Amino acid sequence: MCACAKGAAWEETLQFFTGMLQRQVLLGRSSFNAAIGAFEKAGEWEKALGLVAVMAQNRVNSDTITCTATICACTKGSEWEGSLQVFSEMIQSRIDIGTVTFSAAISACEKGSEWQKSLQLFSEMPLSKVESDAITYCAIISACEKGAEWEKALQLFNVALQSRGECGRIAYSAAISACEKGGEWQKAFQVLDAMLQSKVESDEIALNAAISACEKSAKWEKASLLFSVMEQSKVESSNITFSAVISAHGRGGEWEKAMHILTLMARGTVESNSVSFNAALSACEKGGKWEKALQLVGKMLASNVECNAVTFGAAVGVCGQCGEWQSASHVFNVMTQSRVESSTVNFNAVISACDKGGEWAQAWQLFSLMSRSEVQRNAFTFSAAVSACSKGGEWEKALQLFSMMLRDNIQATAISFCTVIS
Repeated sequence: MCACAKGAAWEETLQFFTGMLQRQVLLGRSSFNAAIGAFEKAGEWEKALGLVAVMAQNRVNSDTITCTATICACTKGSEWEGSLQVFSEMIQSRIDIGTVTFSAAISACEKGSEWQKSLQLFSEMPLSKVESDAITYCAIISACEKGAEWEKALQLFNVALQSRGECGRIAYSAAISACEKGGEWQKAFQVLDAMLQSKVESDEIALNAAISACEKSAKWEKASLLFSVMEQSKVESSNITFSAVISAHGRGGEWEKAMHILTLMARGTVESNSVSFNAALSACEKGGKWEKALQLVGKMLASNVECNAVTFGAAVGVCGQCGEWQSASHVFNVMTQSRVESSTVNFNAVISACDKGGEWAQAWQLFSLMSRSEVQRNAFTFSAAVSACSKGGEWEKALQLFSMMLRDNIQATAISFCTVIS
């Protein structure tokens, strides 16, 4: 059985163990520990917990090895509640709790997104006179990162750096990711800079998190710089990388550079998906490049890349901004045929395009479709439809729309009043 346990052959271990129990062979703690260890390696947390219960039934006391292996099994299965249960039983039974056990319990809570419980366990370590190690800090920083607690994550990272003089790659990546989630791109850059200056090799996770932080802050120059660092360091770029860089350029108003990154993506080994295409579409929308946006939608459809609400929303939006009512209507129809649910924003964009193009009948038809589709209409919807009918000389329909607006308790804008009066 021990040979099977060492080889992580948990099914064979369970078979041997069950056979021994059925033959009423007296089993000691070492046998139980060997079996639990096999289950821990295989991530079979339920079976590990089951054996702990069998130990209690057979009056075999658990020790540090038993409990730590069980907690580790629960950690692999993201079963934080089971980990805390075993941990509590260790305290009640006065079983020695060391660094490995604390780290495993903290890691279990981290995987279960229970950052507060992770912090509670971490705070108990000094009280129990147990030292933290690199694994402990990685787990607690990752827990704070998942809980969007960037300040706590950064504080713990600095404590780890000062007390230990170094941090592992996971700790660096978690700290950068925490800053990214908090929109703190400068702090993310500071941590990354410390990582690059240390002997710790930067990886895709750390660089992607830093690029994403730049993307959220529209710092396209920084994102572009990091993208170059990845290429020079021969760190593999993923779809996440490309999409974040494209989006950063789009937010910075650099639609041409965003399109160039998408082209580089097509030439490489990373396949474009809806996220990367949508990032480029958003860049075109912000740049008012409706023709480029339509080309991208065409490429997506031709390549069988999923077109979703974001895709069509960006394409319809830019066509609407530019008054290209025919193109806006065409994309809207494709969206309907693709069974993608239309939103108020989508309808408003097409109605606004029809207003700019002098197509009151099309605007009226879309307005009526909104009512039939039970899509909520707002002040912008009514204003655009009123304006379209007014420009087309359809003053009766314009008045009808204005009356409906008041009936629906939608506050009329100054533009709506002026349009109807004129």
